[in-house]
Amino acid sequence: MKPYGKFWQEADRGFYLKIHLERMRQHTRFCRWFKKTFLPSEHLPLVCEIGCGYGVFYPEWFESMGMIYTGVDLSQKAIEYCQANHPGEFYCADVTLWNPRQPLFDLVFSQGTIDNTPEMDRFLRTHARLSRQWIYVTAYRGFFPKLKKHTYTYNKQHQCWYNDISPSQARQALVDEGFTDIGTWPLDGETVIIARREYGH
Repeated sequence: MKPYGKFWQEADRGFYLKIHLERMRQHTRFCRWFKKTFLPSEHLPLVCEIGCGYGVFYPEWFESMGMIYTGVDLSQKAIEYCQANHPGEFYCADVTLWNPRQPLFDLVFSQGTIDNTPEMDRFLRTHARLSRQWIYVTAYRGFFPKLKKHTYTYNKQHQCWYNDISPSQARQALVDEGFTDIGTWPLDGETVIIARREYGH
């Protein structure tokens, strides 16, 4: 496998704050969807964000509703910052190498992370295997409804992938993991994937 992750391991908090602010409409719509989907509820959902970076916004937002937030990121530096400065649980890992044995969360989500991974289907499968019910994924590089297969471009200087996601291939990866209610939509020039399976399946 080609070297992977240098760009993200070297990025600082200022970078993550900048890209968060640039995508405020996507974050706002996610928050609206979350509240509509999960609230009110007697059961407070367990949530996990894959690609949490420096923990901009979401740890405190979920804590304000009394929920337990878990963040996962490739950067040890970012995770150590989160552990020292944010509420929640944080783990450093490359999720494309995970094979979870059981679902742990009610929702697993990521914001503009899948586009930079070496294996997009594997990234989605990790979401699916960690989630009991819902996943929510955004791909920031565009919406490509006619693309039959994902395309991958490797940047040697960044040691990072810049990919275009195929909605049909992403859907199939989730079908293979037992999800039956899968939607892929364009949103402000990005791709949004929301998928659900019956609780307990």
